[in-house]
Amino acid sequence: MKKKKMMQILALAAAMAMVMTACGDKDSGNSQESSKAESSDAAESSEKAEEESAEEDAAGGEDAAEGSDVTIEAFVTNPWTSRAPAQDDPYEAYIEQKFGGDWTLTCAMEGEGENELVTRFTSDAEPDLIGFGTATQLDMLYNEGVLLDDWNVYADKIPSVLANMGDDQIAYYTTEDGKLKAVGGMPGGQIWAFMIRQDWLDNLELAMPTTPEELLQVMKAFTFNDPDGNGVDDTYGFTAAGGGSGIGEVAKLLMMYGNPSFYITDENTASHPILDGSYKEFLDFAKSMVDEKVIDPDWYTLGWDERKPNLFQGAYGICYYPPEALMMETSGGGGSESLATGWTIMDMCGGKLDALDLLSETRCSVSAKTAEDSAKMDIICDFLEKTAGMSDDYLNIRFGAGIEEQMGFVRNDDGSIYAWQDDFSNTVFGQTNACSWGQLIVSRPANLTLGATEAVDIWTERAMKLKNEAMEMDRWSVNYRFLNPDPTVKTEAGNVESQFVSRYILGETDDYDGFVESWLSSGGQELLEDAEQTFRKYGLME
Repeated sequence: MKKKKMMQILALAAAMAMVMTACGDKDSGNSQESSKAESSDAAESSEKAEEESAEEDAAGGEDAAEGSDVTIEAFVTNPWTSRAPAQDDPYEAYIEQKFGGDWTLTCAMEGEGENELVTRFTSDAEPDLIGFGTATQLDMLYNEGVLLDDWNVYADKIPSVLANMGDDQIAYYTTEDGKLKAVGGMPGGQIWAFMIRQDWLDNLELAMPTTPEELLQVMKAFTFNDPDGNGVDDTYGFTAAGGGSGIGEVAKLLMMYGNPSFYITDENTASHPILDGSYKEFLDFAKSMVDEKVIDPDWYTLGWDERKPNLFQGAYGICYYPPEALMMETSGGGGSESLATGWTIMDMCGGKLDALDLLSETRCSVSAKTAEDSAKMDIICDFLEKTAGMSDDYLNIRFGAGIEEQMGFVRNDDGSIYAWQDDFSNTVFGQTNACSWGQLIVSRPANLTLGATEAVDIWTERAMKLKNEAMEMDRWSVNYRFLNPDPTVKTEAGNVESQFVSRYILGETDDYDGFVESWLSSGGQELLEDAEQTFRKYGLME
């Protein structure tokens, strides 16, 4: 019976994977990144973990030897890269020496994480430690009873983990009967913002746009008025990467007009931008960009990585990107140093930026079978605890410091950390296994900055400045980050939305009222009701 139910979940997972790809949408805390500063409790727990780690280092070799007959497979459902770790993997060797056990890492193929994982469970070949890309993935298996029932049982073994999660994230993963479904890192990730070329504004004697109408005019000037002064028609006002299946960062322009998801109105009711008119305003603006040809004509088909060369060479005037990543990647991608000072944070033209994430990018659990093996659980809990926060073990595994020669980190006197990777093409964004193992433990506190050189350079200085500015921007309410609706309903409503949005922007339909009715009947109304119930559950609505 259980395997039959699991196969039903597999079919659902396949459908969800298709709509996630089509919509370019992910659960909160997975891809759009935010940052909350470490709480004092989290910092203290992290320091304590480091001290204990140092004290235990001498015994580590002996412990590792004792646990070498314990096999542990880690599985990442939504990896940054599907490339399998190399045979002589220094990260695996580090983990085995430090924590014990015989570890292996499996990275699911792109877009196939849910399917692969459910197949593993139905064939009695479930992995041990699982890094879930979305809360929906986690819930599908937890509700089937095939994962560890309650992490609270291990609270004494993972105090730093729980401290770093914070009260909101713990509440999110706590069931109505008080069980903790998963553990995660610090909430948030990279800080995203709309970036604009200040040097182009200066060259064309334009002011920072403060309304959508002004923004469209700036985009036109960036596209047609030779903002870089090279005499070549090679610039565009905006860029996106739809990947052939969605509208990419164009969707983020909705934030100029209203809350990007379900929210609580001043009248204490639940609503959504599709219903309040702001979504229609956004679609009209996006259609104008396409009609006026101010966006890269390949925006709908370009993939995220395919678009990067033009971005790094300065072809675009406005983009939606994490400032820190934009600086580091442009530097590593061969961009001119003038781009370091050329980019600045764009005014939101009457709107706000997205809410900071409630969840961390990773949420982990173990199979119910693994939970019955005390030797495995001791090693896994030790791994999670000692990599919590900004411990040396976290920095080593996540960024290759102490493992790869071209990577390292510096702890500053003010408590901040600078991590560097001086070979961009072979870093956590490239070929090293830090981009695989690191996803199990990824945390992005505000006081961690990444750079491309050991010495802090202009790119790093600019990254820190722009990130701090982005953190200070006004943001929409975080309330919708608590939502985790029925995946089937979300998929059906999402299909209707994604199909209509692209057609409307490309001028193939203008029947917005018909879309609203279709969206409501295909699951939107149920999602609205679920949002109201969730807001009340967390005490956000009276």
